[in-house]
Amino acid sequence: MKRSHSFCVYEDLDITEFDRGTRNNKRDSMWIRGQLTKKVQSKLNWLGIPHMAVDPAYTSKMCPKCSNIDDKNRKGKFFVCTVCKHEDDADHNAAINIGQRALDDEVLKLVEKYRYNTNKRHSALKELFKKRHRSYISIKSVA
Repeated sequence: MKRSHSFCVYEDLDITEFDRGTRNNKRDSMWIRGQLTKKVQSKLNWLGIPHMAVDPAYTSKMCPKCSNIDDKNRKGKFFVCTVCKHEDDADHNAAINIGQRALDDEVLKLVEKYRYNTNKRHSALKELFKKRHRSYISIKSVA
């Protein structure tokens, strides 16, 4: 069998943050305890495919082109950036952001720095993306 150079990246979701009612939470408790993630990781390890989890903050409402973070960017299944007008399927857009995070040294350093403080980590990530967005805007205005 020919191996491709694959790398699996997924969001490090904390499912316990979601409260969907006692019945649904009980039904999903195995997932909450991480069984699904453990099984996927085990299979990836068995197949020899490298993998990593990334922080999920803003992946679904951030534009991968200009780094604009806006709740209005996402409307159901559609993603349209309010600044650069980039359009995509909302899930595909989030997948692009997730993939980019795995290769972004600045993001990885911030995540590691604030590993045990979610609020500070998300604030630092938002500031980084705002800085990148301002840089994008300034480059576009010069061009």
